[in-house]
Amino acid sequence: MCEIKYIQGDLFAALKERSSVKPLFIPHVVNSKNAWGSGFVVPLGKQFPESKAKYHSWAQGEIESPPFELGQTQFVVVGGLVCVCNMLAQTLGGVRPLYYNHLARCMDAVAAKAIKTQGEIWAPMFGSGLAGGNWEFIEQLIHDAWAQQNIPVTIYHLEPLA
Repeated sequence: MCEIKYIQGDLFAALKERSSVKPLFIPHVVNSKNAWGSGFVVPLGKQFPESKAKYHSWAQGEIESPPFELGQTQFVVVGGLVCVCNMLAQTLGGVRPLYYNHLARCMDAVAAKAIKTQGEIWAPMFGSGLAGGNWEFIEQLIHDAWAQQNIPVTIYHLEPLA
């Protein structure tokens, strides 16, 4: 079992210094309304514009596999060994637009790819900001879906943890 590693810093700056030759997966939560404009997706779209373009194409029905529905994950290879994982696990509006059941399903899909390729995961603290989820619960999902399966996981956060 791997421990979840936390780093206060910019995931994108760390990517520029990365020397590993292992495949890298960057999972994050996207919504079911074809909206890409707040939170982590803003710098993600600037760093990897193809991840944003593929998400919009997926939402508009131009990409049919997997189906654009809650619980599905779109894998977008953005260069070499780096793959952005658009985890479709939230709607918009309401107290908590994040659906934990759909998030868990998405995380299982990411785990399958990471295990198959012997990859690692670098992620923001997804699902707990604009999506309204509880980070302590999401952390347990990360433990169960990824760390317990020996997938190295690093969580990046810009602000100090409380």
